[in-house]
Amino acid sequence: MLSIKQEVIKLLSVFVILLILLFASLMFINVNYGINTDTRNTMIYQGALLERTLDESGTLPPAVDSGMLSIYNDFNSMPNYLRQSFTWTEMKNRQMIEKYVYDDGENKRYIYAMKYPIKRLDKPVYLILNYYDDLENQIKYDYKIQRGNLVLIVIGLILIITTIVLFTLVLYWRLLHPVERMFNWITHPDQSPQPASKELKYTELNSIVDSVELNRQREQDIIKREAFFLRTLSHELRTPIAIILSSAELLERVITRSGSEHKSISESGLAQSYSSPNTKLIKGAERATGRILYAVTNMKKLVQTLLWLSRKNEAPLPISRVNLATVISKVIEDNRYLLQDKSVDIDDENIDRQAQVSANDTVIQLLLENLIRNAMQYSHQGTIRITASTHLFMISNPVDSPDDSPVGSASDGNSHCSDTYQDHESYGIGLYLVEKICQKKQYRYEMETQSNQVTAKLYFSP
Repeated sequence: MLSIKQEVIKLLSVFVILLILLFASLMFINVNYGINTDTRNTMIYQGALLERTLDESGTLPPAVDSGMLSIYNDFNSMPNYLRQSFTWTEMKNRQMIEKYVYDDGENKRYIYAMKYPIKRLDKPVYLILNYYDDLENQIKYDYKIQRGNLVLIVIGLILIITTIVLFTLVLYWRLLHPVERMFNWITHPDQSPQPASKELKYTELNSIVDSVELNRQREQDIIKREAFFLRTLSHELRTPIAIILSSAELLERVITRSGSEHKSISESGLAQSYSSPNTKLIKGAERATGRILYAVTNMKKLVQTLLWLSRKNEAPLPISRVNLATVISKVIEDNRYLLQDKSVDIDDENIDRQAQVSANDTVIQLLLENLIRNAMQYSHQGTIRITASTHLFMISNPVDSPDDSPVGSASDGNSHCSDTYQDHESYGIGLYLVEKICQKKQYRYEMETQSNQVTAKLYFSP
């Protein structure tokens, strides 16, 4: 796509070329027209002199043949080649006709012929201007005319080009420079200060700058409120999460101790009648405690990630070698309850069991958990296919309609992780985290929707 500057240069270039061609054509036409007009006026002048001589002396002067100008008072007195070369009977009075002819000696001549009416005698005289072609070539008559014409054309072209250059400079400083100034400020606001009204010159450009600046301020306010909310929420959640986590760990130790005591009593045979109900109770408490610990641990990781995302200059998260297959298997098992009462299968045959990535384990788990959980949540029948390698995680799941897409995005085309998801609020904070983590870690995320199949791809390198 062309820029405004390129478009103006292109249009001016075409305009200059057309103007040069038009000017050259007009110069050649003007020179030829001037020569013809001057020749015709000369012949008419000769006819007027004959009329004056007739008025003064009462008779016409005898026929004249000077080599270049010939005057014939009678048609029959003309040479035969002149009578045959022109249609004198059809020629109008004072009409000049020109053509190349060959005389009786086979010499090539360029002839100007005119029939001039003498009113007192009620008959015309015949005026002939003839130029020998070989003699004209010797004196280079046409060459001098062309050379003079070319000099005028060159001078005219220089004037045209100078005018166009000056016009272009004025156009640039009056129109293009303000536009470029505004463009540089919009694209590089940190490197270029906001242009003043006098710099932009025009009301429309100043209105655009004011609108952009207003939108930027609003955007900055939204970002600040968002960052403040994340920091505040994360800090407020840390205390209750720590309390719940420590309480769950204490409960786990109590249950483990009770289980050991109960096992000892059961082995001693002292309380066989109570062993079965107590065993079920202890196992149920263990499962409940495990779910509490899992949920609280995830909440703790979520809070840490939110704090990390909300801090611009914080040190990077610790990096380790994360086995993708292990994380995927754990996420699938922890969220398998989402597939209850659904005809959905999970195909994990394309997972490289040895695939590892250098990343923070919490970040990887959050990304994979949100993508897998959403695929499981919004699939009602069919097969969820998961592919994983060192550089790529891909999950494809069936949906009933485009509105059931895991990310709630538009169903036509691809989306990058830095794009704004239109409806991610409908799916909780998980996809918001996917978007923000991709931006901060420079991961590339793509979403493709074809018919009733949605495919999400996560590249661990830009």
